[in-house]
Amino acid sequence: MLALHTASDPFWIGPDVLHAVGHAFQDGTVINLQGWNSANARNLFAEHTIYSIVLEVPDDELLKGSAGNRIGVWAVATLAPDAGGWRSINRVGLPMIHPLFTQFDEDHGNRLNAGPADDFATHGERTTSAVAEVVATSGTSEDPKGYSTMVARRFFPNILSYEVG
Repeated sequence: MLALHTASDPFWIGPDVLHAVGHAFQDGTVINLQGWNSANARNLFAEHTIYSIVLEVPDDELLKGSAGNRIGVWAVATLAPDAGGWRSINRVGLPMIHPLFTQFDEDHGNRLNAGPADDFATHGERTTSAVAEVVATSGTSEDPKGYSTMVARRFFPNILSYEVG
């Protein structure tokens, strides 16, 4: 049975902040929010309509073949472009990771959206390097490489984890 429900999404991000963070990761600089004023902030996602498909699956079915109670789900957000069809625009596990690192590199974004196979092996070094540059430039860690490796290992694989029960 298909049911349609409407709900507000509590997720909120300002485009100026998103772009400042994206530039920092792209350029290896500090996050520059000079001139930004929270009183003028606006939600990048306001007035957008999002449709979701929700599957209800019994817990015992989710755990078939699983070694424990934790599973990982890979999903993508897609957009219906004017040209027709569907285009992946974001992985759903950690939804804002993709735009932070790829908003100025569409090819890299498309590779990230391709699937979760060997995420860390494929994307870990690039992400580690980007985070290490920002952390070193900002002086926020005594060990930028160690810190950035920890961050990249948290990002990948970019899946939504769920503990059944």
